[in-house]
Amino acid sequence: MMSKSEKVRKNEKGAALVTVLMVTLILLVASAGLLLESTMNTANVTDAIAEQQAYVAAESGIQAAINVLRGNRDPYMNSNLLDGSKASTDTSNLINYIRALKTVTSNVTTDTSTTPRLSRWLQYDSTYNDRIILGDSSTYAPRTGNAFKLMLSDPDETGNSVTFSTDGQVGGGTTTSITYGSGADTVTFTYNPKSSNTITVPINAESVATDIGSFTISATGSGVTLTEDVKFSIVYTMTDPYESKRVVRGYLKLPRNSSGDSIATALTPTSLNGIKLYYNSPQYQVMGSLITMTGGTQIPDPIGYELTPVLGANTINCMIAPAEPIRISIKATGYGPRGAQKQLEAIIQKNFFNNMTAPATLTMVGSTTNFVFNPGNSTVVVYSGDDIASTVMIPPVGTTNDPNLYWVETQFDTGEGWKANVYGDPANVNSELPEWLWSPAALDATIKNLREVATASGNYYAAGTEPSAPGNYATGKGITFVDGDYTLRANGGGLMVVTGKLTLHGAFAFKGLIIVTGTDGMDRRGGGNGVIQGNVVVAPYNPSNLSQPFLSPKYDMSGGGTSDLRYDSNSVANGMTAVSNFVIGVAEK
Repeated sequence: MMSKSEKVRKNEKGAALVTVLMVTLILLVASAGLLLESTMNTANVTDAIAEQQAYVAAESGIQAAINVLRGNRDPYMNSNLLDGSKASTDTSNLINYIRALKTVTSNVTTDTSTTPRLSRWLQYDSTYNDRIILGDSSTYAPRTGNAFKLMLSDPDETGNSVTFSTDGQVGGGTTTSITYGSGADTVTFTYNPKSSNTITVPINAESVATDIGSFTISATGSGVTLTEDVKFSIVYTMTDPYESKRVVRGYLKLPRNSSGDSIATALTPTSLNGIKLYYNSPQYQVMGSLITMTGGTQIPDPIGYELTPVLGANTINCMIAPAEPIRISIKATGYGPRGAQKQLEAIIQKNFFNNMTAPATLTMVGSTTNFVFNPGNSTVVVYSGDDIASTVMIPPVGTTNDPNLYWVETQFDTGEGWKANVYGDPANVNSELPEWLWSPAALDATIKNLREVATASGNYYAAGTEPSAPGNYATGKGITFVDGDYTLRANGGGLMVVTGKLTLHGAFAFKGLIIVTGTDGMDRRGGGNGVIQGNVVVAPYNPSNLSQPFLSPKYDMSGGGTSDLRYDSNSVANGMTAVSNFVIGVAEK
């Protein structure tokens, strides 16, 4: 017979089983939770890695676009040239901000995308054609691979329209008309300006036909016999999308004899007897907008563009391209494994100079007080505004006032015309100065920016130190900043700033842009031959007193040797790469 306690314990057998089951269940739930947490943590880590890879892919996309713009390179594999009749390295086949932002030039002809994405310049995948594969495209799969896509836009909405007007002077004076002769026998030459006008370039075109005014030639009685050319200048003023000016210079050109001298010519009410309308360049550039003269003939000597005028109205026909944007927005979408995506947007600025380079091969900014211009031996030194890289012609020497210009002209004038080694006409370019040369304060701000860039790249030289060679001559790239005097003895290239005196010594060659701000300017010393291919700006100022005007520029090549100075827009563009296409902001979208 069981005791009372034994009966109680017998009744507890079911409770123990329940307890064991509950504990087991709790352990199972805890184990499952631990496994789930571990799995989720692993997935989160994996997703974080994929997100990071997508972010890096987006960064790679921005850098790829910048490399295309900075390298100014030809289309991908040279198989998608914009102009198949010209070499891939010709300027017509190189990228710029206008071409980058237009679908017809940014993208290949088979690209159906409605937004510019540089498919002409970068290789999009043939299977996943919305993106550029990073790595081996033959093994790419969206679940495991990395890629990016691009979309370019203009944050400033520069657009395809240009608004401009013109004004002009005839006969070297300040009026738009000049009359030769007197009484009943006269000849009148009148420029008719163009009032404010807006042209819009179609999306599938690079320029549109228009005009920049007209000339009217009239004669009365027996007319007049002209003994010298009649100079004129047309001031082209862009007001939208930017504000800038360019001067179209030229003259009513009399016939020449075999020696190139002018022949006195009679202009009558019935005949102009072979005179020409001559413009000093076939093309002009204003903030990236290219003005191309039409209706006449490009001539080699003197370099320029000629038309045969008629009595009455003569329209000045041309083609005008839109202005080039100074900034580009690059939206890059990066793709990582497991469907990860990241989008970055970067604003890229063309350069510190905002498309506004020097208006003359040698631009001398400043007053007349102690002005020095000595071009050296006329038989061996060349001064040329004829662009090596295009058909643009600029003044070989530019000053910012008429007295300085008069002195330059007297140095080049032999009494029988220009010296044979001067290509183009010196000019007062004060109205055409870029914004960074408008004042000492504006130039000083640019100089400070350039000093920072040079310092960051290890190419800043304090007073008393000099580089052995400035930049890279072979590529024409690099930046060199010398805070003080510098003697150039070796080949170099790129962008060079000298805040003291620049001395040219011995044999050397330089490609790019040189800016000299010291009060002693540029000086030639020692024998040897030197060639500067690009632009030179001599603009002395006092950095301790920016309210003071520019000081007098000095350029003295009388110290022996030769130093050719030739304009080359390509060398200037290459020189700008050190301060071009730089990122001014990045945001994650």
